[in-house]
Amino acid sequence: MDVAYEFMDEMVFHGAFPNSKTYSWILKSLIKSKKLLEIHVLLMGMVKNEFVPSPSICDSAMNLLMDSKDWGTTLKVWKIMIMNDIAGEEIGNSFIICLCYNKRLPEACKYAEDMIDSGIKLQSSILFKLRSSL
Repeated sequence: MDVAYEFMDEMVFHGAFPNSKTYSWILKSLIKSKKLLEIHVLLMGMVKNEFVPSPSICDSAMNLLMDSKDWGTTLKVWKIMIMNDIAGEEIGNSFIICLCYNKRLPEACKYAEDMIDSGIKLQSSILFKLRSSL
């Protein structure tokens, strides 16, 4: 990964800028290596440079972050997905379930409401769980 970052720095120094494929390749490697902090930093850089990450990469990053219980970064990646309209039903439902099971009910309710408002369908079992938990 150090070589990849060095290569990206050299590209910019020589007037060539990374494209979405370069970002995607590095992100896949970071996800595979479970480099949580680096995933967020690179995603933010990608968005800053006006490249939209693929839904599959964001889904993979979200799953890894939820498994590691890194809530701050998970929420930031979720916001990137919402902001770029790449959040899907499957990862949205998984996100709400994960928040519920980890005793983060206020956040689960907030994000569930946001998902419904943005047209992401939540499973009825998840809505029932939220309702019964309240």
